Amino acid sequence: MTQPLQPKKSNKIAVMGGSFDPFHLAHLNSLLTVKECFKLDSIILIPSFKTPLKNRKSSSSFHRLNMLKELIKSYPFLQVDTQELSRKGISYTYITIQELLKKLEIEKLFFIMGLDQFYIFDQWKNYEDILKKSHLIVTSRPGLIFPKKQSELPKKLQRLFKKKEVLKSYQKLSLKQAYKDIFFVPLKDMDISSSDIRKRIKKGQTISHLLYKKIESYIQKNKLYTKQEKSLSQTETLIQFVLEELKQKKAYDIKLYNLSSKPLAFSFGLIVSTSNTWQTKALAKHLKKRIKTCFKINPLNEEGKESSSWIVLDYHDIVLHIFYDYTRNFYNLEELWQSCEIKI
Repeated sequence: MTQPLQPKKSNKIAVMGGSFDPFHLAHLNSLLTVKECFKLDSIILIPSFKTPLKNRKSSSSFHRLNMLKELIKSYPFLQVDTQELSRKGISYTYITIQELLKKLEIEKLFFIMGLDQFYIFDQWKNYEDILKKSHLIVTSRPGLIFPKKQSELPKKLQRLFKKKEVLKSYQKLSLKQAYKDIFFVPLKDMDISSSDIRKRIKKGQTISHLLYKKIESYIQKNKLYTKQEKSLSQTETLIQFVLEELKQKKAYDIKLYNLSSKPLAFSFGLIVSTSNTWQTKALAKHLKKRIKTCFKINPLNEEGKESSSWIVLDYHDIVLHIFYDYTRNFYNLEELWQSCEIKI
């Protein structure tokens, strides 16, 4: 996530998951409509690492996350949670919702999905757990109609339906007492899909009418979905991962430098501060463990562990400098590397 989700009480929060490869105007239309209908305080976007029921491999997490960062600059009610990207593996919604509820005090949680996904919702892993913790908001999709009677619901959901209730309209569906409600929300038809956008880009066709402008600019700048798409090295992936871990651990004054033009053995330097030597040691230990778990690599070298006032973790092409504030001021690497800083 661009900023760690803060444990705060909120009346109404909705979650939308997906590969967002790329995020397009139909997604945005859905979010704006749902926010207005339900008077939501915020909506959390959760980019998936690997979607269970889709065979296609998504584009790099790095680019998909950066496109969402461009989006939320203009929409303050949106947040991004990167827990599925950090966990890697198959992204299961029931786990994601469990983790969110641990971090946030939420009086009413909604999960947003399209009608196409609703019709296969009973194939989702532990779908009943999702229904016990979160209301569903099901939005319309071109070419599909909302269920009007019990027999039109996904087969396994039919047994959760209140039999005494009749589906007179598609606005709300109440399930048995242990479960939350399902709401059906018609949208202004926008027949847009991420797969169609990717195909149009490959063919050199216009996409301006399908995408948020800043996302379109990002795609063009990085030549995404074309044969010339810039490959993302493991170093860049590792940098993005470390930055997110540092933010979640509330490290501060984080600075990143591209030092490839310098006569050094590494290309990137990352500097971060902690408020005491205990935190310096704890942060270094946490980063080593998380990088080992997710990337299967150990640092080539580690220095400063004994005093813990400045710990250096060397991962070949990137070197992490974790400083106790006073020591950072003494060495003042920023002055040496100032011209090479990358804004983050």
